[in-house]
Amino acid sequence: MSTSTAPERILIVRHSIRLDKEQRDWSRGAKRPQDPPITEGGKDLARQLGSYLRSARLIDFKNTVFLVSPLGRCIQTAHAIAEGLTEVVGKEALPTVPIHIEESLCEGAYWIYQDIVRNRGLRGDNFPPLPIYHNAAFHKENTSPLVVLHDQQNPSFALGPAPTFIKTGNDELVEEPRVQQRCRSGVVGLLNEKRLAGKVVICVGHGETCQLWAHSLSAVPINEAPTYTGFLEFRPQPVDAATSQQQQQQQQVAAGKDKYTTVCGGSPRESLLKRHTSHRNCPLLEAAH
Repeated sequence: MSTSTAPERILIVRHSIRLDKEQRDWSRGAKRPQDPPITEGGKDLARQLGSYLRSARLIDFKNTVFLVSPLGRCIQTAHAIAEGLTEVVGKEALPTVPIHIEESLCEGAYWIYQDIVRNRGLRGDNFPPLPIYHNAAFHKENTSPLVVLHDQQNPSFALGPAPTFIKTGNDELVEEPRVQQRCRSGVVGLLNEKRLAGKVVICVGHGETCQLWAHSLSAVPINEAPTYTGFLEFRPQPVDAATSQQQQQQQQVAAGKDKYTTVCGGSPRESLLKRHTSHRNCPLLEAAH
């Protein structure tokens, strides 16, 4: 199949530095400890990444679409990356970089549970603190004006299913048995979404979901998550008759669409400042070379 139906490039980015990683006591009193914001330093790091993608990776913000987990730290990260992408033309260009909420990129239930229980006051009727994540209307008003609201005339992508969180007791939230299938479905949806053909798609997620999305795109096992604000970049490759076993596996995962190869990766903190030569914490790159 021709690559004309596929995104031009796909970048998978982990959100930037969480506030509770620097302020360890933040979670203990938070009403929604599963949704910490990113730090001011994290915003700066994400802006650096956006600037790098514009200048070194030649990404044109006018052809860029964000698909983002509904947790606030991912939307904050996407907004800051957009600020970096549009440095040349100024802040007035920001409204042209759309951020779409993509629920299949959301954090998995296990990690959400681990965040919630850091506030020991959240028990019984207060558990879990709702909403687990906010909707697009909330984020457009409170997090980023770049968030896109959808209606019948402008339907959402909804590439994969939303997470299903199962409460198994008064103080437990541990079940989401289909997180791998959720992420794989999101990738298949991405590769089949005609409205994203030819676009640069920046997916902002979490450690686990970044791993699972990258694995579904490449069919290479991922043993580590990217660092905060770390990313992997994928470009399509035509599928030829003499595909390897790995390529055949990927072709099946992608439901017959174009296969993707990793061409670059890293994070601003580790490799952006070193001319992007460090591939640490991106084992997919080692397997791809």
